[in-house]
Amino acid sequence: MYFKIKWWQLIPYEIAVLSLGIVLGAYWHYFFSDFLYFLLILFMLCGGYTMYMLLKQISFPKDD
Repeated sequence: MYFKIKWWQLIPYEIAVLSLGIVLGAYWHYFFSDFLYFLLILFMLCGGYTMYMLLKQISFPKDD
């Protein structure tokens, strides 16, 4: 399977994930406070991987 996604196509997905995170964090803050550092590290790893994959798809036309 191969697909290519543009950066602007991720905006609705990111808004949905952010909204869900805020709702879960606000409602179950007492549960997630025990996993704060784990979730922060998970965010950095997954966000870094996503940015790496998106930046890897950028191509510039060669001037000949």
